[in-house]
Amino acid sequence: MTENSPYTNTIVITLLFFAFILFSTFFSPDGMIGSFFTGAIEVAPFVLLALFFMASKDFPIFRRIAYLWQVLIIMFLAIVIWGMSLIALVPPDIALSENFEALEGDMDLFVSIIIITIGTLCTVLLSGACLLRQVAEKVALYIPIDPDSDLHRGGLAIIMALILLPLISLASTGMPILLSDAHLEGMAVTESMSSPFTSLTSLVWIVIASFLIAGLFTGRTLPETLQRLGLVRPTGEEVGIACGTGVVLVGVFLAIDFVIKIVFTTLGLPTTASYEPQLMLLFAGALTIPGAIITSIVAGFGEEISIRGLIQPRYGIILASLCFAALHAFQYHWDGVLSVFLIGLIFGWMRTRWNTTTTAISHTIYDLVFFSLIMAGVAGIG
Repeated sequence: MTENSPYTNTIVITLLFFAFILFSTFFSPDGMIGSFFTGAIEVAPFVLLALFFMASKDFPIFRRIAYLWQVLIIMFLAIVIWGMSLIALVPPDIALSENFEALEGDMDLFVSIIIITIGTLCTVLLSGACLLRQVAEKVALYIPIDPDSDLHRGGLAIIMALILLPLISLASTGMPILLSDAHLEGMAVTESMSSPFTSLTSLVWIVIASFLIAGLFTGRTLPETLQRLGLVRPTGEEVGIACGTGVVLVGVFLAIDFVIKIVFTTLGLPTTASYEPQLMLLFAGALTIPGAIITSIVAGFGEEISIRGLIQPRYGIILASLCFAALHAFQYHWDGVLSVFLIGLIFGWMRTRWNTTTTAISHTIYDLVFFSLIMAGVAGIG
């Protein structure tokens, strides 16, 4: 490998992802090709951000580009989630008819809009503050980041946005926004999630993005990247531990979820169970044997490689588990988010004790057993 090859690789990878964005934007392909390019678009902003920060070590101009790109990503996430939350708040008959005059005088809706708008703006400011060295120095007392690293501070800002924006959406709307009637009826969520090819494409791009953000071709060799992500060939003992833990955790969390549901119900708080019909629609594609297998593999390996493999070693178990839980706030209520956070802590400990491969297998087995119980009518999806 020549001395200049990391820079060349950075440029080539950057151009490839820009090509994906341009092709998908101007040609909007349908079918499998469209799903393939959509998967690339979903991870492209984060890959490009990492590449810009990496390039800034040798080309200072990229530091300004990276910070500008960082702001655009956070603003885009904020606007999208803010907009989806507003859609969830508006009754579907009014949204589809666009008869918004019927909403005049609805103070509850007005207050909810004010809350989510203020919360979104505060999140943008707080996430942006993570880019400041002074803030990163305080955070570095608790997690293993380098406050002098633009890449580490940029990652922290993105993670804070990914944690706070979904939670603010859930708090302000009072519902998981993907389970709202407006989204289920108007955006055809069930159809988009039912395609096995779409799910597998998503996994492929999550893995590619995680490897590239971890520095593959631009600072690390493949063996070094695998080590950074905690991906190893598991021993027979580790496979047994992973499979056994996955099965045991299903029983453990059925009990934990039952207790959490009782506590929430006693306190008069809404639970995910009240959205079970909507959840059945959302996860319809996963409630078949092929769908359950594919969904379990995609979630198990995709989430573990990106959360426990990429994020946790740099930002710690707590932030990684909070990010993991918050991203489920689009489909679960607070009781479900709490449950996901708790199991995230367990997977996080397993990552520290063994490796990401072990947690990915365990996560896959957990989801597969859980979906099997749902299809057998033994457990509820909420």
